[in-house]
Amino acid sequence: MLFKEARKNLSITLKIVVMTSVIVAIAVALSDWLVFKSAKELLLNSALRKMEGTLSLEIERITGEIDQARDQAEQLASSPIVQGFLYSLEKQHYDATTNTTEGEWRRHLEESFSRHIQSSHYLQLRLIDAESGIELVRVNRPKSGLIPEPVRGSNLQNKSDSDYVKKGQLLKNGEIYISDITLNRENNQLVSPYQPTQRVVAPIFFNAEKYTSGSSYSVLDLAEQLRRYDQLRTLASMRIAQSGNIAWQNSYNQAVMKLSTILNKLEYLTSDEDTELLEALKQGNTALQASEQLIIENAREGLLIEATRKIIGDRYWAQKDHFKKTLEELISSLESEYITTSYKRQPKALLVINTDATGLLSTLEYKSSETALLVNNLGQYIYHPDEKKRWRFELNPTAEDIRVDEPWVWQALSETEKPQLSFDEHGELHITGKVLFAHNDRHRFMGLVITNQEEDILEPIETFKEHSIYSSIFAILLSGFAIALFTHRKLKPISVLTQQAKLITAGEDNTTLKISDAQGEVKTMADAFETLIRKLQQQTHEANENARAVSQLAETLEQRVKSRTSELADSMHKAEAASIAKSQFMATMSHEIRTPMNGVLGMAQLLAKTELSSQQQDYLNTINQSGQSLLSIINDILDFSKIESGKLDLEPIEFDLEHIAHEALQLLTATAEQKNLELIFNYGIHCPRHFKGDPGRIRQILLNLIGNAIKFTEKGYVQLNIHYDNSQPTPLLIEAIDTGIGISKKQQENLFDAFTQADASTTRRYGGTGLGLTISKRLIDLMGGDIGVKSAPGKGSTFWFQLPLQPSKSPAPLAHADIKNIRALIVDDNHINRVILEELLNHWEVKTTIASSRKQALEALEQAMRDNTPIQLSLLDYMMPDCDGLELGKEIYETYRIPQIMLTSASDHNNPDDLRAAGVSICLTKPYSSKTLKNALEVALEKTNDTLLLEPRSQHEIDEQRDSTPLNVKLTGRILLVEDNTVNQEVANGFLSQLGLTVDIAENGVAAIELWQKNTYDLILMDCLMPIMDGFEAARNIRKQEPDDTHTPIIALTANVMASDKENCKAAGMDDFVGKPIEQDELVEKLSLWLDSSPEPSADFNASRNSSTPPNSPESADDLVVDESKFNSMSIQLKTRFQTILSAYIEESEALIDEFKIAGKQQDIETMVRAVHSLKSSSAVLGAQKLSHLAEKLEALYQQGQLESWEEDSNNLTLIYQTTKRVMESLNEAHLND
Repeated sequence: MLFKEARKNLSITLKIVVMTSVIVAIAVALSDWLVFKSAKELLLNSALRKMEGTLSLEIERITGEIDQARDQAEQLASSPIVQGFLYSLEKQHYDATTNTTEGEWRRHLEESFSRHIQSSHYLQLRLIDAESGIELVRVNRPKSGLIPEPVRGSNLQNKSDSDYVKKGQLLKNGEIYISDITLNRENNQLVSPYQPTQRVVAPIFFNAEKYTSGSSYSVLDLAEQLRRYDQLRTLASMRIAQSGNIAWQNSYNQAVMKLSTILNKLEYLTSDEDTELLEALKQGNTALQASEQLIIENAREGLLIEATRKIIGDRYWAQKDHFKKTLEELISSLESEYITTSYKRQPKALLVINTDATGLLSTLEYKSSETALLVNNLGQYIYHPDEKKRWRFELNPTAEDIRVDEPWVWQALSETEKPQLSFDEHGELHITGKVLFAHNDRHRFMGLVITNQEEDILEPIETFKEHSIYSSIFAILLSGFAIALFTHRKLKPISVLTQQAKLITAGEDNTTLKISDAQGEVKTMADAFETLIRKLQQQTHEANENARAVSQLAETLEQRVKSRTSELADSMHKAEAASIAKSQFMATMSHEIRTPMNGVLGMAQLLAKTELSSQQQDYLNTINQSGQSLLSIINDILDFSKIESGKLDLEPIEFDLEHIAHEALQLLTATAEQKNLELIFNYGIHCPRHFKGDPGRIRQILLNLIGNAIKFTEKGYVQLNIHYDNSQPTPLLIEAIDTGIGISKKQQENLFDAFTQADASTTRRYGGTGLGLTISKRLIDLMGGDIGVKSAPGKGSTFWFQLPLQPSKSPAPLAHADIKNIRALIVDDNHINRVILEELLNHWEVKTTIASSRKQALEALEQAMRDNTPIQLSLLDYMMPDCDGLELGKEIYETYRIPQIMLTSASDHNNPDDLRAAGVSICLTKPYSSKTLKNALEVALEKTNDTLLLEPRSQHEIDEQRDSTPLNVKLTGRILLVEDNTVNQEVANGFLSQLGLTVDIAENGVAAIELWQKNTYDLILMDCLMPIMDGFEAARNIRKQEPDDTHTPIIALTANVMASDKENCKAAGMDDFVGKPIEQDELVEKLSLWLDSSPEPSADFNASRNSSTPPNSPESADDLVVDESKFNSMSIQLKTRFQTILSAYIEESEALIDEFKIAGKQQDIETMVRAVHSLKSSSAVLGAQKLSHLAEKLEALYQQGQLESWEEDSNNLTLIYQTTKRVMESLNEAHLND
C-alpha cells in the first residue's frame, strides 16, 4: 500500500526518468547476457572439439600398441622356431629332420624372444603348454642392464589357474585373446614396483606328422583362415571408427580381399553337403561389408560419434554373431570330414606376450587443464590423476570405483552407444569413449574419460564479464541524467496545468487555465481544457435540475414497488399453501386408497387358507387379479404425481440384478403362457450380478417394459437382454425385445409422454393408463440413465435403457431369528389391518397384543412389563389419528429399546434419518406379501444384525438379503434318489442325510426301477434328463407297475419350471417338482409336505446358524467365478462330506470336459449336450456361476445344432474350469485352516 501511495505522488517527470532508466538497464543487461552467452558457447565448443581430438588421439595410440602386440603374437605363433621346438619336444627332445636337439631349439627360441623384448619393450614372452599350463620357454625383461633374462628349470611356473591361460585354451585357429590391463604377478604375488601389463595370447596348433610332411593347405585350413581375416577386418573397422584415421582402410581392404578369395576357393573345394553353409557364410560376409562401408563413410565425413555408435550397435554385432556362428558350423562340418586335421580342435601351446603398459598410461598425464581417466569394463580405475585411486581393485576388489565416485560418467560410458558429453554437479565437462580391443565381444572395453573444468574453459571471459557490468552501470546512470534534464524542460508547462486543474477539481468553478510559456501541443491542450470547463459548468447546472426530477420520480416508483412486493408475497404464501395441501392430499390419498386395498388383498390371503369350492377359488383368484390390477393403476398415478412434484426419492442399496430380472420374468410367466409366448432371458456372461441402485424401481421398469411387450405381442416371443460394457459412461444396457405389432416413427415421438399410447384404438384394445413408459422414463432420468425404442410397424419393438450403475460387492446376508412364541405389539387404527396382521402372526405362532392408538399401545407395553411378559417387537402403522408412527416409535424405543417395524401406505415416509431417530429397524410399504413380513420379523429380531438401527432397512433390502442357511428339520423315511450327476448325488444325499432320511441312489431310470422293485420307498426324487432312460419314462413305468392300493410320491428334479415342463411331469405320473440347482429350503418344504411332517428347527441348527458369520471380502461381481457365500454355506452345512463332494465335482468335471471334446471332434451333438448339461447342473450346485452360465448357453446353442465354434467353446470351457478349480481349492483350504 505504501508503495502504491508513493507511486501516485511521483511527478510525471520522475516517472518518465525511472521508466526509461529501467528500459535502458534491461536492454543493456540483455545485450551483455547475449554476448556472454555467445562467448561461453564458443569457448565450450572450442574446448569440446579439443577434447574430442584428445580422445581420438588417445584411442588411436592405445589401440595402436595393442594391435602391434597382436600382430607380433600371431607371427611368433606361426614361426618355424616355435614349430621346431614343439616338434623336438614331441620327438623326445630331438629334431631328426634338422639334426637339432631340444636344447638348441630352446636357445634359438629364447634368442628370438629376447630380440622382440628389446625392440618392443615387452615385460615377458612365454611359450606355455596349453594342456598343463606349465611354462615351456620364458624370457623376462631385465631389471637392470640391457640383456633379457631367460628363465629355466624349476623357475618356470604353472599358470594353469591364470585367467588368460583358461581363455587361451578355448581359442580356435586364427583367434587372438587380449586381456584387460592389470598388474603383473609372479607366483601369485604382485611385482614391486608395480608393473602394469596386458597379455596377448595366440594359440599354436601343432601336428608332428604334418610338420614332417611339409605344409599343405587343406580345405579346413582355408576355412580356418577366415577366422583370422574376419578378426583383422573387424579390428580395422573399429580403429577407423574410433580414431578417424583412414590409413587403417588399407588393412581393412586387404582383409576383405583375403576373405573374398578364400570364400571363392572354398566354393570349389567343399562337398555338396556344405554348399548351404558356404552360401549363408557369403551372405553374412556381404551384409557385414555393407555395414562396415557405412561406418567408414561416416568416419571419412568426420562423423566419428555416428561411426562409433554403429560399430558398437546391436545391428552390427548381430551380423557378426551370425557370421561367426555360420563359420563355426562350416568348420565343424569340415573337421568331421577331414579327420587328419582334428589336431586343430585343441591348441598344443600358447604364446603369451606381457606388454609393458607403463608407457601407455604415462602419456595420460596432461599438463594442460585437461585430465584423463582410464577404467576397465567393470568401472575399476586403471589410471587416475590421484595415485591413491590407481589399481585399488588389485588390492581390494570391492574398493570404490568410478561407479561410486562419478556414477553419471559411468552411465554415459557404459549405457550409451556413442561418445557422450556431460556436465557433472562439480562443474566439470566430461567426454567419454570406449577402447574396444576384442573383435568378438563389444562388452570388453576400456573406458577413456577426458575431463576439463568449466571455470578453466570460461576463464577468458570472466574479465569481460566484470568490465561489462561496470560499463552497463555507467551507461544507465548517464542515460538517466540526460532523460531527466530533457523531460523537465519539456514537461514544465504540464506541471503548471496540473496545479490549476486541481483548483478546478476542488470546486473553484470560475478558475481559468493560463499558461504563459505554453507552446505547440501543450497550448492546444490548455485551450481544450478551458472549453471543456465551460461546458462542464453548464452541464452541471442542467444535471442538478434533472436530479431533482429523478428524485421525485424515485419516490413514486418506490411506493409502487412496495405495493407489488406485498402482492407477490401474498401469491407466494398461497402457492406454498397449495403445495402443502397437494402434498397432504397425496399422502392422505395414498393412505386412504392403499389401506382398503391392503384389507381386500389381505383378506383374500386369509380366505385362501380356508376350505373353498372350485367356484369360490375362481372367484378368489379374480378378486386377487382385479385387486392387483387396481393397485398397479393406483401406484402408477401416485408415482406420477410424486415425480411431477419432485417428491420421489430413490433408495440406493446393493442388490442382485439377475435375481431382480428373473423375479420380474417369473411374475409375468403366466401372462405369457396364456398367449403362448416364449419368454427368453439372456444375462450377459460378462455382466456382474451385484450393483448398487434402487432395485424396486428397476423391477418396476422391467415389469412395465416386459408387460407392455407381452401385452402388444400376439405370437412369437419376448426377450430380455442384459449386458454390461464398462468402457461406456452408462455401462449397463437392458433391452426388452418383442415380435409384436410395432410402432411407427410418428407414434414414437410422443411415446414417453404422460397418458399417451400409440393411438386411441390401442387404448380401447389393450387397455392401460398410458403412464407406464412415462414413469419408466422419469425414473431412468432420476438414475442418470437414458431410454429409447427401435421399432417399425409389424416388425416388433426393442425398448432399451442404459443406467450408470457400477458393480458392487455381494451384500452380506442378514441373520434370521426364530419367531416362534415371541410377543409382538400391533398398533394400527384400521380394524381390517389389525385383523390381517393378527391372523398372520398367530399362524406363525407369534403371541400378539393389539392396540388402535398411541394411548392403548403405551398402556399395553406397561402392562406387559408388570405381568413379566415384556413385548419383544412392535409393528407400527405410520398414519394414526392421534399421532404418526415415527412419534410413537420414538417414545417406545427411548423407554423399552425393542426392535420396531414401520408399516406405511405412503412410500415417501421412509427417510433413513427419520427412521433412525425413531428407533425403527425396518420399513415396509403396504401392501406387502406374507413372505416379506415374515422375513422382516426374523431379521429384526436377530440380535446379531446390530447395524439395523445405524442403517434402517427397507422392504427391498429385506427381500434382497435372504439368509442362505436352509431350514433344518428332522424327518423319517427311506428315499430313492435318481440322479446321473455325481456332484448332484452327493449334494442331495448330504441334505437328505442331515434331515434324518435313509437314501438309496440310482444313476438312471433303469437302475431306479430295479431298486424300486426290490425295496419299499416313502418317496422318490427323480431327475428328468438322464442317459439310458430319462425320468419321465421311469416314472411312467413305476406307475404302470404300481399296485392299486399303493402310491409312492415322485418329486421331479428339473432345471426347467415352465408350465409346459410341469405338465410333462404331471403327465408322466409325478406328484411335484423341485427346481435345480437344489435349494435347501424348497427341498425341505416339499419333503415335509409329502412325508407328512412339520418342519421344526433343531437345537443344533440354531446353534450353527447363530455362530455363523458372513464371508469376509466377497469377490467382486466382475470376477464372480465362485459364489463364496454359497460355497462356504455348503461347506459348513455338509461338514466332512463336503470334501467328498468337492473331489467328486473336480473329477467328474474333468471327465465331462474330456467327453465333450471327444464328442465335438465326432460332431456327436447328443453327447455334447448331455456333457454340458451335467456340467451346468453340478457347477450351479457348488456356486460355480461363471462355468454354469457358460455351460447353460452352450447347451442352448448345441440343442439348435450350432456347432460352428465348438473348438473355441471348448477352450473357453477349459480355461474357466481351471480358474474355477483354483478358486474352489483356495476357498476350501481357507475353510480347512479355520
